[in-house]
Amino acid sequence: WQVIGSLEDLQNATLQDVKNFYNKWYVPNNATLVIAGDFNSAQAKEWVRKYFDEIPRSEEIEPLADRPASLVETKKLYYEDNFARLPELRMVWPGVDLYHEDAYALDILTQLLSDGKKAPLYQVLVEDQELTSNVFMRSGNSEIAGEISLITRAYPGTDLNEVAAAVEEAFSQFEEEGFTEDDLKR
Repeated sequence: WQVIGSLEDLQNATLQDVKNFYNKWYVPNNATLVIAGDFNSAQAKEWVRKYFDEIPRSEEIEPLADRPASLVETKKLYYEDNFARLPELRMVWPGVDLYHEDAYALDILTQLLSDGKKAPLYQVLVEDQELTSNVFMRSGNSEIAGEISLITRAYPGTDLNEVAAAVEEAFSQFEEEGFTEDDLKR
């Protein structure tokens, strides 16, 4: 999410909106103070008390609720960059938040699918169909939601629809064959 809101939010904000935002979020109970380097800790604590003790706490800030994405249909976007040298395919799926019980399993799943020469995505896209030299997949987890993404830059002139079909083929192969204990160890 945008830390201070979108440009549209900022353009439509009144002075009172900005003050309310500041008074809610820019308060000691929503701050982290980091002091690093070679310093005298007693002196640092004294200065922290001197400069920050008089700033009042605000109301307690409730943690943000999880906001998992829910898509009812596949969305496809196409963007042509006149400066790009290679066609790039990005596929993104809703994931899970940072502390979800499936977060680590999704990390492992994305590694099983894309890491190493035995991974199905590498086998199909790089070795079998020679569409790209690399394919990368990851599970990105944030505080309130997450995403699983696949990125590959195809060879010049490669049709990205072919690459997308090859990705689906690799997923089908993984679904049929699964993985071994040795795959998990690598």
